Amino acid sequence: MREARGQHVEDYGTLVAQTLAWAVDDARRYLSDSELARLTPTGRVEADRRLLDTLLTLREPGTVPSQAADAIGALLDAEARDRGVVDVATLPRVASSGPLSAMALWQGDITRLRVGAVVNAANSALLGCRVPGHACIDNAIHAAAGPWLRNACAEHVRAQGAPEPTGTAVLTPGFSLPAQAVIHTVGPVVSGGEPTEENARLLASCYRSCLETAWSAGLDSIALCSVSTGAFGYPVEQAARVALTEVLDWLGEHGDSAGAAEASGPAVGAVRACSSSSTPSPSVTLRCTRAFWRSTRAASGVVLPGTQVPAASRRVAAPVTPRARHHSHGLAAEATKSSRAAESS
Repeated sequence: MREARGQHVEDYGTLVAQTLAWAVDDARRYLSDSELARLTPTGRVEADRRLLDTLLTLREPGTVPSQAADAIGALLDAEARDRGVVDVATLPRVASSGPLSAMALWQGDITRLRVGAVVNAANSALLGCRVPGHACIDNAIHAAAGPWLRNACAEHVRAQGAPEPTGTAVLTPGFSLPAQAVIHTVGPVVSGGEPTEENARLLASCYRSCLETAWSAGLDSIALCSVSTGAFGYPVEQAARVALTEVLDWLGEHGDSAGAAEASGPAVGAVRACSSSSTPSPSVTLRCTRAFWRSTRAASGVVLPGTQVPAASRRVAAPVTPRARHHSHGLAAEATKSSRAAESS
């Protein structure tokens, strides 16, 4: 539940009312008359904000008129300020040297992070969680980013003509998030409680694909969530081991590339250190895996690649422009052309 706090409660209430009026009218596209009849604004700010959450969670992709976009953007910006923004550059690293010096562990609301990209544990439809109030990271990120995120993902799925495969990564703008971008990945579903070798391979592929996508897009940092450990059933401890191993392997492989980014700051040295033969001690590794992303929504590991490679990502749903908002449904035409060109090269 969001609360209206601070000195601008009246303005916040006005933004909620304006946005809700548009959302109710927009819902006529995808809800029946009987369903709409149950969704009546109350005039109470908190209750109406919950109703707005419900409508935006259920909403089908579609045009967001400019006036509504302005109201939604202002509302989400106010809520982001209220939550508080955490800059990943201020987070302490796990270690002062070696591979873990490129990493930080942070537990909290991932939608607060000012970072190159946050990772979203998505489903294959890429349209976000469609269950109002469900406490999953997919719901949290889509709610904080705004309806433009679902539109961008819908354009990507429509362009490729199929659901997103497991183990890949798709880049979209962050829209109303403090993060510049969102990287969506579909993790494996574990049946029976015990992951198979194929489950582990696909989960590792999720993390590697996310890192490669951030690297290719020139992003300097990425917040990794606990992929597949919620409704998809991957045990947290085992998922943490897969994630940490894959991240450290990736950092080691990319250590030599950091030489071209001398001016990028502390993260450059951290990545360079990963190319050495040093390995973290067992006690440090055990501590990290136990702490690594305990909650599917609220915990994240932050990896700082430390160098920027200004190249087009192979899987881009929309151009990554900080704070970009799209008022129409046509989001990804140029990005799709760039992606196809990259794949043909």
